Amino acid sequence: MALHFLPQYSIFGLQPRKINILSQLINLPGDNESIDVIPKPKDPKQIYAHGKNGKLIDFKEVWPKGVQPILDYSEENAGGMDHFYAMVDSTARHKLNGRPVRVAYYGDSFIEADILVADLRENMQATYGGCGVGWIDAGNDLEQYKRSIQTEFSGMDEHMVMKAQNYNVAEAGIAERYYTTGGSASVTLKATKTFPHAAHWTNSTFYFRPLRQTTVKGKTDANPWLSWTFNESGSLQKTEIPGRAAMAKFTVNGPAILFGAALEGNDGITIDNFSMRGSTGTTLANIPDNTLREFNAIRPYDLIILQFGVNAVKDNSTTKDMRDYLAQMRNVIRKFRRCYPQASILVVSTPDRGSKEGGATMPNIKALEGYQKELAAEERVGFYSLFHAMGGEGSMAKLHDKGMSSSDYVHVSHGGGKIIARQMFNSFVAAEKNYIRRKKLENEK
Repeated sequence: MALHFLPQYSIFGLQPRKINILSQLINLPGDNESIDVIPKPKDPKQIYAHGKNGKLIDFKEVWPKGVQPILDYSEENAGGMDHFYAMVDSTARHKLNGRPVRVAYYGDSFIEADILVADLRENMQATYGGCGVGWIDAGNDLEQYKRSIQTEFSGMDEHMVMKAQNYNVAEAGIAERYYTTGGSASVTLKATKTFPHAAHWTNSTFYFRPLRQTTVKGKTDANPWLSWTFNESGSLQKTEIPGRAAMAKFTVNGPAILFGAALEGNDGITIDNFSMRGSTGTTLANIPDNTLREFNAIRPYDLIILQFGVNAVKDNSTTKDMRDYLAQMRNVIRKFRRCYPQASILVVSTPDRGSKEGGATMPNIKALEGYQKELAAEERVGFYSLFHAMGGEGSMAKLHDKGMSSSDYVHVSHGGGKIIARQMFNSFVAAEKNYIRRKKLENEK
């Protein structure tokens, strides 16, 4: 107990956590002095239905008991959730042909190894259709920890935003990673049976930039080798292999910048997992607009999810720290709105994070959730409280007691992710039903 009162100090730049072995029972002086006020933004204005004559129709959203609402602050402006709901409704009624509804799910290590995202993808595809695991980076070693795909890479060097010494943002792709090769490289992707809807796909696409003349070859377990030759180009290029497959292989001969492959269906829903260990999300604002616009031209998204925050908050974070962080995230939202003008944008709050002093919720986590809601309200986009969806204060400790989170009280296991994914899925289903009810009213009157 006396160790709690030691002054703060650093060892090789690292600051040990303050110790309070009775944190779940009492707060000692200094435990909660960082944040003075937790913002409590108002809920969005009521969503109105408009009749054919322009008059307002009485309409209220319905959220089943236990389902965390998805708040839409857009007031029907760009970036709101209506576009995504409309696309989901279209694919569910088989009215969307030629491509799936695409979701870009950006996050930190909380969703690494496809934790949470794989189960959310499976639930969405089981309900609305679709297949495949979506985006897979061309050479990221962390892909081996995914249960949704098996990967083999060779002949390339990885460059990523969290390793600044060999990273050039001007060459980066949509996932803040890129892979260079000066000779020959190969990527092999094999489905697993862990998630039934990810066990096959109907379109295999590879994305890259040729630096000089480059030959790309590709095959699947159902299609023989195809070959394409590209001249030097500064533009994003892709190759496609149509047809049902459970394995895809691509080889590259020649100097090129490689990004990744997309394994998806021609309809339904696909969710791309763009996780980055240690990220706060703010570096996304540095991706060149032209890069994102290039990707949008050949791989458009209908919903962009931004789930960050755990790496941005510390025990001693101040109100100024929070506001400075949210100011940077504001630039991220505006960049995606600018480069993906058609897409819905959803800010997903930080999950619960327990302190190592017994797992009690870190006080600043509750403050950050409030600031993130405030940001979504100010930027007129969607907001989803992952903190409350997973149970609110103390929820990470409860998952830990069930063996579903790590001892750092920050990361969940695949089992914990499955529980949280189901909560998110229920929220998306309820939100889409509210949208359908509203549009039905508008068409009737």
